[in-house]
Order: sequence, then structure tokens, then C-alpha cells
Amino acid sequence: MRFLNAKFDKFNEIINQASKKVKKLKKTVLKHKLANNELTRKNLDYENTLKIQKDQISKIEETIKEKVYNVLESDFQCSICNELMVKACTINCSHTFCEICLNTWLRESNECPLCRTSVQTKTLCLSMDNFITNICDLLGNEIKEHREKIQQEKLAVNVLRVPQMARRGRRRIGIRRNI
Repeated sequence: MRFLNAKFDKFNEIINQASKKVKKLKKTVLKHKLANNELTRKNLDYENTLKIQKDQISKIEETIKEKVYNVLESDFQCSICNELMVKACTINCSHTFCEICLNTWLRESNECPLCRTSVQTKTLCLSMDNFITNICDLLGNEIKEHREKIQQEKLAVNVLRVPQMARRGRRRIGIRRNI
């Protein structure tokens, strides 16, 4: 009987130890659940804050794009066609226009469309044209596509107006020579 009592006491001790461990594990699980809930709440707060910040950044980007486009439209607009310059061309009085617009203008008059100075020279401004194109690319697809459309339209008009060459490389009579 002593033997059974000793075994029974040992079994009770094991059960008590197991119960203590189960209680300890339950407390640990509860702590982890509370910590997990807190982390979930903080994650939601972080996601909400991140969404608000992304919205603010988008609004700032749009504002910047609008301001840059307004500067483009006011400072890099051809006075002849009222579009962003395509193949910018500067004449001797320092006014700048689209090359095609200027050539069309010069067929009718040899004076600057703005200041009426006699046009003696014209120079293509590749850097200005590249700048305008690069800024349009940065501003987004709508502006980029509009610029490409304008370029294609101007090139199509220019192709129609290219003077015909006679045999032996001379211009046909009646075609006014461009500067």
C-alpha cells in the first residue's frame, strides 16, 4: 500500500506540475494574444497613416505637375500656334517659335511675328526642344501624348508644304525660298 501511495503522490505531483505548466502556458498565450492584438491595431494605424501620407504626396505631386505645366505653357509656348514649341527655332531678335510655324510665317512675311524686326537668321534650339519633351514626359501620359500628337500634326503639315525639286536640283518656279 505504501508503494501505491508513493506512486499516487508522485502521480499527483506530476499532475500539479502539469497544471502549473498549463496555467503558465495559458498566461503566455494570453500575453501573446494581447501583444498580437496590439500589433494588429498598430499595423492598422500605420496603414491608415501611410494611406493618408500617400494621398498627401499624390496631391503635392499633382500640384507640382500643374505648376510646372503652367510654366511650360507660359514660357515655352509658340506665339504663332499657341502650343508648346516643337523644334524650337530662335531668330536674330531672340524670339523663339516652332520651326514649322516660323517657316510658314516667313513664307508670307520676312518680319518677326512679335516685334516686326527683319528676320536675318534662325537657329534651331535642340536643348530647348529636348527640355520641353523631357518635362512633358515627366508630367504624364496625357501631356506627353498631346505633345506627340501636335508634333505629328505639324510634321504632316510640313510634309505637305515641302517645295518640289525640279530636275537637276533647282526649285520649281513660283516656290518662294525659305531662310
